[in-house]
Amino acid sequence: MPTLAELADTPAPKLDGLSFSPTLLGDDSLQSKHPHLYWEFTEKGGKQAVLKDNWKGIRLNWTQNPNGPIELYDLASDPSETTNVA
Repeated sequence: MPTLAELADTPAPKLDGLSFSPTLLGDDSLQSKHPHLYWEFTEKGGKQAVLKDNWKGIRLNWTQNPNGPIELYDLASDPSETTNVA
């Protein structure tokens, strides 16, 4: 929504979204970023993840085990998420 509103030169409603029009228009230096990202899925036992800077935390099967272990990855040195440093 913020991207469409910005491209249409109209005010966007108050949301937590960010416009990615700078990237679309070829100027990544002006692109705003969220301080962190969080997402979750409930399918197949559930998956949760949070991304902050170069760190990614993941919890699998959280619908069946809400207090299950959290995996932690340093994406700067391990972009394939092969070494859990939790």
